[in-house]
Amino acid sequence: MTADTLFGHLCWGMLYYEGQAALEKFLDDMQSSQPPLIIGDPCPEGFLPSPILPPASVDEYNQMKYHLQQHIDSERAKQDDPSKAVEHPAIEAHDKLKEYRKCQWISVENFSKCINNLSALSLLQANLESPSSPKVLKEATVFHNTINRITLHTAEEGGLFVQTEYFPDCPDFHFDLYILSTLEPERIRTIFEQGLIGGYGADASTGKGHIEVGQINSAPLPEASNPNAVLAMGVFCPAEDDPARGWWRTEVRLGKVGGAWLVDSEKYSPFKYPLILLKAGSILSPPPDRPYLGRIVPNVHPTLKKVVTYAMTPVLPVRCPSLDTELKEQSQ
Repeated sequence: MTADTLFGHLCWGMLYYEGQAALEKFLDDMQSSQPPLIIGDPCPEGFLPSPILPPASVDEYNQMKYHLQQHIDSERAKQDDPSKAVEHPAIEAHDKLKEYRKCQWISVENFSKCINNLSALSLLQANLESPSSPKVLKEATVFHNTINRITLHTAEEGGLFVQTEYFPDCPDFHFDLYILSTLEPERIRTIFEQGLIGGYGADASTGKGHIEVGQINSAPLPEASNPNAVLAMGVFCPAEDDPARGWWRTEVRLGKVGGAWLVDSEKYSPFKYPLILLKAGSILSPPPDRPYLGRIVPNVHPTLKKVVTYAMTPVLPVRCPSLDTELKEQSQ
């Protein structure tokens, strides 16, 4: 689940339930200096996007490997079965370090411990002290019938194709969605209920993507006492005055229009122009004057000029010592 796709659902819901004028005013307000509703990517309950940090230095890597080896030795000492002993702890530490670098989520508790000293080493130490893993959507390979477009029946030869689909790994599955808004809580709930009443994502008409709106809480998020950067909570496209120094990863969004425009594909192309977005977890410095990054991107469709892409995200102020070291080295 991503913020830009979710925002599209909210807009279609507003159009269907409140009308064209209400949607146009909402989108105009979103492009003002005080946008009414900024959302990040939905996260597993109790977790945040894992920060995208620079590769560890040799010294930092050795420290991380040392802490992992100590942890492996400690776990091995607790095991009564000698057959479960680790034969090569240094190799296992190296392999676990590679797995750790690929982690997509970090618990709010562990992130709060590191927010004033955000580094790969501090995050590893926090995770070793309080191991935690989120509930995630499980991948499954699903077979489908291929339809013969001439007979409108299933094809006799090569009649199956496979798709990767995602399912909750437990009946009680929750997401956390971090929001910045000037709207009242009941108005926020109404917008989300209208947008998600028909499901989320592809094949929602078949019953897939059913989502219920949960509780709205106004609890403050962790914040560094002396921040020198911000953590992006969702995908975004930088605005002209957004900070440009830091670390990030990109992805190409090959978007499609939805709703009534998708049905009338003979009149309108369903495809938007490709758009490069920065991923959730990106770290940018210096902190901006506003609590969000990104913008509403216009001109993303070849013929429908009113189509826009939501590419904004809330941010969390953090402190990364690596940025101070980098600046010091550049000034010398």
